[in-house]
Amino acid sequence: MVLMLLAAQTLSAQKLLPPEALSKLIPNKIGGYHEDGDMRGSQKAIGDIRYTVCERRFSKGKQKVKILLFDYKEAQIMFNQAMKNAQNNKGLETDSLVSRNIAAINYTGWETYSRKAASSQIFLGIADRFFLMLSAENIDLTSLQSILSGFNFENFSQGTDR
Repeated sequence: MVLMLLAAQTLSAQKLLPPEALSKLIPNKIGGYHEDGDMRGSQKAIGDIRYTVCERRFSKGKQKVKILLFDYKEAQIMFNQAMKNAQNNKGLETDSLVSRNIAAINYTGWETYSRKAASSQIFLGIADRFFLMLSAENIDLTSLQSILSGFNFENFSQGTDR
């Protein structure tokens, strides 16, 4: 309990991460894929609300993966709005569509897969601050989940290097 309180205090004392620091939370490599272009990142401001976003893309033939990571440290309302889909998701599994909530110690969110569109997505809220979107074309949900295993979620609660 004391450790959890200390971790929460450390995280809440941290400032909004600049793009360079946020990008370190995204894997540099995905096995078998090559990076499409450079990592892109920026800080955005809408009135008093500020956030950081980073994007990295990978591909292997027709398979494409886009990773977007947001630091909503100073934009809690945007984090809450992004996570609203997880709260409202009732879950659906048919022959052609999957949509279900997922959770682990370090994150909560939802995943979707459309067989017809050959697309899969994973959306995660991490440490009540970060929002991660993995979008894939021509990749099934199981393969996208294996890409997710390349993230070190313990580092998110620290907000530091991998």
